[in-house]
Amino acid sequence: MPSKQSPKLIATINFKGGVGKTTVTWCMADTLALFPNQKVLMFDLDAQMSLTQAIALNEDSGESEPSEKD
Repeated sequence: MPSKQSPKLIATINFKGGVGKTTVTWCMADTLALFPNQKVLMFDLDAQMSLTQAIALNEDSGESEPSEKD
């Protein structure tokens, strides 16, 4: 029986705006999701909801890359 690993938590935090938190979070999650049997969950706790909006916009357009807006 394979051993079950506990979930890992990675946080992207910086109080300054415009430093690339959304882009880093998106790209890191996208890269981690490439590993076999890897599940990734992103939480967007920012009041501006930039990550949520970027994902919704890209799902509509069919793109898989982060949008230019951070």
